[in-house]
Amino acid sequence: VSSTMGPSGHSVIIDRQNSSPIITKDGVTVAKAINLKDNLQSMGAELLKEVASKTNEIAGDGTTTATVLGYNLFKEGNKMISTGRSSIALKQGMDEATKIVLRFLKDNCIPVDNKKDMISVGTISANGDKEIGELIAEAISTVGSDGLITVEPAKSVKTTLKISEGIQIDSGFNSPFFITNSSKQTCELEDPYVLITNNRISSMHDLLPVLEKIEKSKKPLLIVADDVEGDALHTLIINNNKKIIQVCVVKAPSYGENRADILSDLGIVVGAEVIGANSEVSLKNIQKEHLGRCKKVIVNRNNSTFLVDADEEVSEKIKERAESIKTALMVDTTLDQLRLMKFRERLARLSGGIAVIQVGGSTEVEINEKKDRVEDAVNATQAASQE
Repeated sequence: VSSTMGPSGHSVIIDRQNSSPIITKDGVTVAKAINLKDNLQSMGAELLKEVASKTNEIAGDGTTTATVLGYNLFKEGNKMISTGRSSIALKQGMDEATKIVLRFLKDNCIPVDNKKDMISVGTISANGDKEIGELIAEAISTVGSDGLITVEPAKSVKTTLKISEGIQIDSGFNSPFFITNSSKQTCELEDPYVLITNNRISSMHDLLPVLEKIEKSKKPLLIVADDVEGDALHTLIINNNKKIIQVCVVKAPSYGENRADILSDLGIVVGAEVIGANSEVSLKNIQKEHLGRCKKVIVNRNNSTFLVDADEEVSEKIKERAESIKTALMVDTTLDQLRLMKFRERLARLSGGIAVIQVGGSTEVEINEKKDRVEDAVNATQAASQE
């Protein structure tokens, strides 16, 4: 893992028995590919894998640095304990040292507040690739440092940037069994149908009408619901693992009136009917046209990002919804501070758009290697712009 560290780090080739090898300098991907036969060593390796995974989940980059730091803290700590030092005192010392380091970093960090600095950060993080650095800076300048930027393979040799319609909700998959990308801990569905309901689903019988409607299409299904549990969840996981149908379940975000608003916004973006207690459509009489569609959905533990190829009608509906929220913010004097904040969040979701960086290359191996670098560089540049 340490050989991949920094802008001058080396790439690592990972063998995959039944597929093309992976070429990457992404620390967490390399760490997860390491398996040791010795049980004691394997336990230590698994702990370091967890360090890398948690860093990737929180920061999106710096996984190699975190792994190297974790290893050396463990190694030097063991040395001190073997000479008779107290493990409790050692841990307390580490906690105090962490506070000192964080204060130093805060006092000495340089703000990244212009495009030139963003290009520099992106280029360094992408192993000196200025083209990637410039694309990332352009993406952040367009959608903002808190905006949505996704990375996907291109169908040509060129790496390009485009701004797409889409939306992100603050809720992820309700079971890790739906994960399709183990290194990124995400579920990615291409061209899925989207079922949105404010109801709780416990029985698989409730979902049969939906599954029957899309069975022949062989398309994936993304379910956003109050909750899916019991027999329904268990059966979906089994069907997903057996590849009978590719599916993912997302718990509807927030609660009460705000949840209804978010689901309604999502329904407009993906073109879905929101099924609830007061809707004319139910799970029993649902038709295919009541389901939404999107080009791609990316789901992790904390959020779900929907990318859509919006036609003129959908784009107009999104604009109308955004305008109605703006009007409510200006006119409705009865809104309390919490509702005002939620309305502004909804407006930001609908108005921001999503930057899509399409990574090109001559071969699948080249595209995947470059895609890993772009993802790390995006996370590093966004983090630098936010701090």
